Amino acid sequence: MSFLQRRQGTLEGVVVSGGEPTLFDDLPDFMAQLKQMGYVTKLDTNGTRPDMIAELISKKLVDYIAMDLKAPLDKYNLITGVDAKQEILMRSMDIIRQSGLEYEFRTTYDKEVLTDADIEELKKLTNNTHYRVQECLPVAKEKAALKVLHKEI
Repeated sequence: MSFLQRRQGTLEGVVVSGGEPTLFDDLPDFMAQLKQMGYVTKLDTNGTRPDMIAELISKKLVDYIAMDLKAPLDKYNLITGVDAKQEILMRSMDIIRQSGLEYEFRTTYDKEVLTDADIEELKKLTNNTHYRVQECLPVAKEKAALKVLHKEI
């Protein structure tokens, strides 16, 4: 907070991202502090806590929301390895759509994990509205480190 206090008037906004920031119950308090300092706020979320998203919106603590869509809903658990309930993700999408805020749904397209057909399915899910695909750019150093780790194991 001291960093943000020193930058008041210089920085325009703050992106609250993760991990998953909505997991923290004190997120509304934190974002209220940001708003009190005059910052525009953006939330990056995976959509697994729709009640928290709704609270932030209702309290006018967020100005822009970006929700990651990791995979088509029928493949979500397989691809993420997490038990994400489709109805929860859809509820978050509906809350965001109806919020009146600027928003986007986005997918990081890793061709080793997703197919072109998966992306088309996600376009349908979002009505290809406010949807963005970003290419996965693997970092060469990470790949080299993984190879070394793999050889050690």
